[in-house]
Amino acid sequence: MKSEKINRLLLHVIILIVTLFIIVTSFTTVYAYGINPLEMSLKSKGALLFYADVYQFEGQNEKNRVEVVYSLDVSQIQAVPSDNHAECHVQIKITDMTGRSIADLYEKKVIFLESEGADENYAFVDLKKFEISPDTVRFVLSIYDSLNDKKGKIDEIIKIKKFTDQLSVSDPLFISYIQKAQENNIFVRHNLVMLPNPSRFYSVSQSNPDVMLYFEINNLTYNAGNPSTYSLACSIEDLQGNEMRTLKKPALSISSVNSARMEKIDVTGLLSSVYRLHIQLIDNESQVSTSTWKYFRIYTDESSEDLILPMAEEDIQKYYDQIKYITSDREKSLYKKLDHKGKQQFLLQFWKSKDPYPETYENEFMEEHFRKLAYCEENFKGGINSDMARIFIKYGQPMDIDRKHSAAGLSMAVEIWTYAVDGRTEFVFVDRIRDGHFVLVHSTHPDEYSNINWMNELK
Repeated sequence: MKSEKINRLLLHVIILIVTLFIIVTSFTTVYAYGINPLEMSLKSKGALLFYADVYQFEGQNEKNRVEVVYSLDVSQIQAVPSDNHAECHVQIKITDMTGRSIADLYEKKVIFLESEGADENYAFVDLKKFEISPDTVRFVLSIYDSLNDKKGKIDEIIKIKKFTDQLSVSDPLFISYIQKAQENNIFVRHNLVMLPNPSRFYSVSQSNPDVMLYFEINNLTYNAGNPSTYSLACSIEDLQGNEMRTLKKPALSISSVNSARMEKIDVTGLLSSVYRLHIQLIDNESQVSTSTWKYFRIYTDESSEDLILPMAEEDIQKYYDQIKYITSDREKSLYKKLDHKGKQQFLLQFWKSKDPYPETYENEFMEEHFRKLAYCEENFKGGINSDMARIFIKYGQPMDIDRKHSAAGLSMAVEIWTYAVDGRTEFVFVDRIRDGHFVLVHSTHPDEYSNINWMNELK
């Protein structure tokens, strides 16, 4: 099942001025390729480590209900002397891309410690709600501990998506635990306390085998006189796209236009890694479908040193393709010469060496790299073996993309990617045989293929 692997983060840029030697017959709106940071949980930078997640639900008056959840291990915060509590300063700022303020919240949080020594394993979780119109915004969350002068900060450009009047689904809310509500608080939904898990980090055991989710469904086909149903499929995939777990419910009754669901998926037996959650809905009456996806992490007691990777011939080539753009020629040559056991050890050590924060469970470099690979597989003809994929993975997201349906004397589509590398660097791709497979025909980068006469040669 081929589904969209990575959602685009759309950034508008101005249409480039027509140059003297290129006359374009038509332009498309220009967007930069991007990977949505909200597909992973957000992690702070700085001396204070915390996680945050941003969930988007359909709101009212064409605005989204945006919920910001963050969790902080309070063992990092200095306790107030002679008292059983800690303090921190929290600020959430949301602005549009011109800097105009959309939301600005400041709070001084007093965190009461449950008992002596409880701060060693106690995570403080908080939730804030905002009403925000669809737009591309800058999200900044800062937490400051004034007693020991430690600060952490999350600063991301995120897209507030637009919910239409068609079938849609909210972001899935990852949950740590659920229990019946005894009193009302910020975590109560439908008379249940649902404590969010903003890190999306699950320590799986026999006593705690499930990943729990909450999400909302909008604009189902509802007719009281003619009951109808919708189908739900929740799947968990590994970083290579293999489906590891599937939960299917083909005929759920529709009792209203909008609905909410809580689901749990047993992940017993899955190894420590990053996984992709994919939720797909189909309205069985209208046959309209919608989907959403997010990444999360599983940690078990299994040691990564003991992982045995499958080493069939197709696996060996797949692993090579995954790393070929981020390894040296010497490393590629070494990998090809090793036996199966050697290749396993090479891959484990290779990814470990790329981990920017080895003291944490996650490997941020590996996660980001596999997200790029998945994006390339879905969006570029030829997948990760295409020229576009190689440039995207090697140099990152382009600063500008100029898409031209045709150029002077050519009936081929042209894309020019611009990077801020050594000043201004361009990569020119052409769809030579008009099948959507773009090839690199020219670049101003000193280490890449250059042909300033590319247009005349293609005429």
